Amino acid sequence: MKRIVAILVVLAFSSALVACSSTVVPAVPNNPGQGGANQGESESRQAPSDSPEAQTTPSNEEEQGSSKDESDATSLESIEESTIAYVENAVAELNSDYANLLKEVDSYQKYLANPEKVEQFYQAMVEKTKAICLEIREQSLVYAETVMASDMDEGDKYDALDGIFDYMYNDARDIVFDDIYDDLRDEAYDNLYDGVLEDAYDAIPYKEWSDARSDAYEWWSDSGSDVYEEWSDCGSDVYGFWSDVKSEVFQDDAAGAQKEIEEFRKDIEKLK
Repeated sequence: MKRIVAILVVLAFSSALVACSSTVVPAVPNNPGQGGANQGESESRQAPSDSPEAQTTPSNEEEQGSSKDESDATSLESIEESTIAYVENAVAELNSDYANLLKEVDSYQKYLANPEKVEQFYQAMVEKTKAICLEIREQSLVYAETVMASDMDEGDKYDALDGIFDYMYNDARDIVFDDIYDDLRDEAYDNLYDGVLEDAYDAIPYKEWSDARSDAYEWWSDSGSDVYEEWSDCGSDVYGFWSDVKSEVFQDDAAGAQKEIEEFRKDIEKLK
């Protein structure tokens, strides 16, 4: 009887062990709060696309390149402005000299006493024109050197050289032609040859009057020819230089452009 009971106890105990071993223990889920915190921490390390960290900033090379371009443009603009200012100041000096001359020869008697001052004024007009045209040539040279020494690409250099044509060949020379050859000489003709001297026709002997007018006209006419020649020669030189340098740049020949610059420099020195 005891043996049977012992067997039954063993069987009952074995069944209990089997039941315990077959029980599935559920996996512990991640803590939702913990997972959200981890995710937020990960996201916080990623800068949004529109944040300063995510935006692309210019490199030092780009900033330096932009600064150099602005510097080149400023240099060219400075050459343009200084050349025009030089020409305008020179013309203003001539106009001032002319105004002073008129005060000294505002009658035939004064004119007759100071004919050399009239002749000297016309000579000064020619010399001033020579100086202006020399300056225009020299600034054209400086302009080309500045362009070629810049960091511009060949296309931009080709375009930038047009400043020589626009400001030197056109604008600066226009001032010479309009203000000296046309305006100043017209005033001198009207006030001297056709003014003071014309008014003396009935007041002095004809031969004296005729000789004085002949001299006045010759000075006026010769100065006009000389001023025009200086203006024209300057135009030919500057235009030829501009065209030659642009041609070399168009062919991507920096050495050829430099050769044209050096040849023009020598030509300018010969005029001094």
